[in-house]
Amino acid sequence: MVSAIAQRWLSVLDGMEAGDFDLLDTIAHETLSLDGVTMQRDALKSMVRAYYQSGDGLKTTVLNVFEDGDVVMARATFSGAFLQDYVDPILGLIPGSAGRQFKVPMMAIRRFRDGRISEMWDQSDRFSMLRQLGAFGSAAS
Repeated sequence: MVSAIAQRWLSVLDGMEAGDFDLLDTIAHETLSLDGVTMQRDALKSMVRAYYQSGDGLKTTVLNVFEDGDVVMARATFSGAFLQDYVDPILGLIPGSAGRQFKVPMMAIRRFRDGRISEMWDQSDRFSMLRQLGAFGSAAS
């Protein structure tokens, strides 16, 4: 059974995939932490909006939800394609990656305080995504 707070988070995720990024205002604290970096909610919204708008059909498919007190964790897959060649923060531009489909496993962890997200951690198989996008030669899956 998924708690009301976890269900709310999953609903916001669905809404963001549909383009409603203002839903973050309803669930995230004004100041929060993403992977240990403190940021303002508006900066997170801008980052999430830019990421989703850079893709075609970017989708998070939640497979399992686990809860422990104020922490909710989702095991999921992330899939889609990017509209333009992907720019990796380490490798740089991946020529020919635009339009290539990818699907990778991921984990998303959220800590809630007073019913809102105060801390976030996201991990995905970036190496697999880069491989599927053709960063290391042919795009094998």
